[in-house]
Amino acid sequence: MLVNLKTILSGTREGGYAVGLFNCVTLEMTRGIIAAAEELRSPVIIGPGESLLPGASLPDYADMMLGIARRSSVPVAVHFDHGFTPELVEEAISLGFTSVMYDGSALSMEDNIARTQDVVRMA
Repeated sequence: MLVNLKTILSGTREGGYAVGLFNCVTLEMTRGIIAAAEELRSPVIIGPGESLLPGASLPDYADMMLGIARRSSVPVAVHFDHGFTPELVEEAISLGFTSVMYDGSALSMEDNIARTQDVVRMA
């Protein structure tokens, strides 16, 4: 079942547990991660990072991961990890990713803060 990151993390502090984020680059990896989560009855976070995009396009990753997440019997958040441009983070949101992370760490502190604020407003 596809859920957002807030839903996945809502009980972690009180329950004293963590939820793993696994970067997926293939159909086999994605299926394996979801199968393990279902066997353990554990929520899970999956997704690509921008650095993985040479392997496939963001829409291709979205099609694969979102479809598998929707059919899962456990909560699954689909996260776009370390997006280096606001435009790519916006694309991930429009494709249906339930969580995104903008990474402005290569920018000056002032530019990082300004761009992060822009991404938060956009999201």
